Amino acid sequence: MKFLFTTFTLALFCTMHVKSQINYTAIEHAKNWCSEIASIDIPPEKIPQENRVKISCYDYALMFSKGYSFVASSNQVEIRVKFRERFGSIKRPKLVLLDQNKNELKCEVTDPYKDDVLLYANVKKGSTYYFIVSIDNHPDYLGNFTLCLSNAFSYDYPLGARDIKSTTHFCTQDPFISTLGSNREGPTPSCLEKGPNYNRWFSFKAKTSNIEITVTKTPVEGNFESPFLTLYDENLKELTCSEATTVVGDKDKLIYNSLGVNKKYYLAVDHLYNNEYLGSFELCFDDFSNQDAYYLSGILKDKSGHVQAQKKVVLKEENKEAKEIFSDDKGHLKVKLNALPKDNQHLITLDNTDLQLDLVIQDANQKPVLRSKNTKDGQVSVKKPQAECNRLILFDCLEKQEVDVVLNKKSILGKVVDKKDFVSPKKGINYGLYDHKLNKVQTAIADHNGHFSFTNLPRDQTYLVRSLEENNHALYTEIIEVNDQKEIVKTATSHGLDENGFFHFQRLPREKASITLINTKDVSLPILSGLKKDQAVVLKNVYFKKASSQLFEDSYAELDILFSQLMKSKNIRIKISGHSDNTGDFNYNLVLSEKRAQRVAEYLIKKGISKSRVSYQGYGQSKPIADNTSKKGRMQNRRVDFTIVN
Repeated sequence: MKFLFTTFTLALFCTMHVKSQINYTAIEHAKNWCSEIASIDIPPEKIPQENRVKISCYDYALMFSKGYSFVASSNQVEIRVKFRERFGSIKRPKLVLLDQNKNELKCEVTDPYKDDVLLYANVKKGSTYYFIVSIDNHPDYLGNFTLCLSNAFSYDYPLGARDIKSTTHFCTQDPFISTLGSNREGPTPSCLEKGPNYNRWFSFKAKTSNIEITVTKTPVEGNFESPFLTLYDENLKELTCSEATTVVGDKDKLIYNSLGVNKKYYLAVDHLYNNEYLGSFELCFDDFSNQDAYYLSGILKDKSGHVQAQKKVVLKEENKEAKEIFSDDKGHLKVKLNALPKDNQHLITLDNTDLQLDLVIQDANQKPVLRSKNTKDGQVSVKKPQAECNRLILFDCLEKQEVDVVLNKKSILGKVVDKKDFVSPKKGINYGLYDHKLNKVQTAIADHNGHFSFTNLPRDQTYLVRSLEENNHALYTEIIEVNDQKEIVKTATSHGLDENGFFHFQRLPREKASITLINTKDVSLPILSGLKKDQAVVLKNVYFKKASSQLFEDSYAELDILFSQLMKSKNIRIKISGHSDNTGDFNYNLVLSEKRAQRVAEYLIKKGISKSRVSYQGYGQSKPIADNTSKKGRMQNRRVDFTIVN
């Protein structure tokens, strides 16, 4: 299947009637617009012989068809007909794009392994275009389908490849990068016996003749496993292919040393054909143009927390002579390092043992890779953020915290810094503390050290925290929950915000204490026996990590109430449904919404509800209950609900 790539924008038009008996229904403009799942039927009435449309990719004039129109808002359009599994039941579809005069521009036929997709890159902004969805001329192929349109190509295709702007010590940070919801597209890699299977496409311009690309499984979603990396030139001619070499796809690498400087290249990420291997991943690029691009940022303070200007420290890099460095007028240190220090290396000696240095070492992409260890005898060491501390940068989870806590109470402490260096405190940032019903119960303001707190809170209550500022993208925040022994038991960071900007707490992996159930007296659900069949009840207190199906602990209260009601009404069966807003990739949203519904169902089943009484399904963006053009509406559309099915 050859592709010309295109994006389009849609505007609202009335249904158009033309001389042929195909009615072209206008599609409302929307980014990543999709119909409801399997909601469109091709009419069973045959088009009269004299009015049938002849297309280039089918030997006969079309007997059964469905027509649409749109107004282009860019030079690209992607039209996708989904008809497999629960997306529809039509067979052998054909997809035809027509210009303003209804002359054919492009025709696509069914691929046996993927959706029917038409990509075109030469539409004219502001002009009206038409397309037809059809089947072979046989009534047995009639059925329904799901229709999706986009004004930008997805990275399912080479021409929609995500452009990697920097290849110098760069790692992708987007949690949505995943093989979930992908098609197979492009040439077959030489090192992959059967494929492509679930590939995603990326592109970059070479800065040097060398490139090293590493793919790593991330815990956001799925179980990305057995990866294959394939490098292509600008004509999609394969240059090299790297197959999986490690267990469960933890880390795999592709190296190529004959790139042409300033030339464009494509990278396809794929894995073995197995639905269990679908999942999220991170790509890291290194072109060796600046191999030693690491920077130390620090703030020098005394024991009282006051910054110390023009104070001397001694930097000792490995295999380098020690050199003296002085803090600036604001107590800041910033130094370019010749190489990344080793974990636990003594890097700096303080001139005065009463001083304290908070430091973070970043790579060329401002990603923190090392932080300061406790100062002892004037020696400052560096260490990697530890998994056992949920990879905190600003706090040490192994130390007791300096806070006064009343017995059987808990406190929530936070620190906010500038995301540019991860050490400069941000004074005056406002935070809100919310209960499980999302009522704001307290506010706090960060002091001159970036610290804020909510102290002596009821131990059996669960809380959420949210920044009340608009410029959160420039801030990095860490929040900890401290028990009455001054020990950290839970953490939250800017990396784990949910879709609505709330920080949710995660228990430390090393924490062995049993989870205290929260007070559920204010969490309520309607009595199941009083609900009508198919009446949807939204679970308003169920929360997931952003771009993930991982449940936050805050969700347990409402799910435990649902469990209790199901135990009391043993004849009732329910269906859990997951939904999303319309931002992002349609396929990804669909898979993620189903994973979230599945996670809720599994929670109930693990507590003791029979599998025969709980089913689940994801609907993605196909069933909105609010307007997706507003932030509030999108928040309402991102939901999990349940219905009675018997």
